[in-house]
Amino acid sequence: MLRRIGIIAVLGLIVAALTAVPALAANPHTVPSGEPLTCTLNQQGDIVTCGGELAGLGNVDFIDVALDLDAGCATRGNENEPPGHFQVVAEDIPVDQSGRATFSVEAAPDCPGGLNEVFGETATITVFEAGTTNVLFTSGPITIT
Repeated sequence: MLRRIGIIAVLGLIVAALTAVPALAANPHTVPSGEPLTCTLNQQGDIVTCGGELAGLGNVDFIDVALDLDAGCATRGNENEPPGHFQVVAEDIPVDQSGRATFSVEAAPDCPGGLNEVFGETATITVFEAGTTNVLFTSGPITIT
């Protein structure tokens, strides 16, 4: 009887260990030798592009990347810059077999004639498992250059 309880306990521990392994598989991080996370404003001043490379995405096949930044439309000369928040999501970016993904996301507010695009100083990148709300990675503020 005691032996049977011991075997059941050991089997329970094995099952617990095996189910915990997939949770450890994903450890998203930037790649020092890869493309760093950057955000740049184009020469015309109307589009911010953020991108980079992440590794440690585990068994995820695709990611969605959300770009959050302050942006809006201003009068010529920027006398009136209304505050605004802008979010863009790039969906279904493939993750390779080694658990790496390279991505690029553009943000461009659609300003009416007579107004020009203005942007804040920083942006934040959040990476989700595609089609879910499961957050895999969130950057700190990235300076827009």
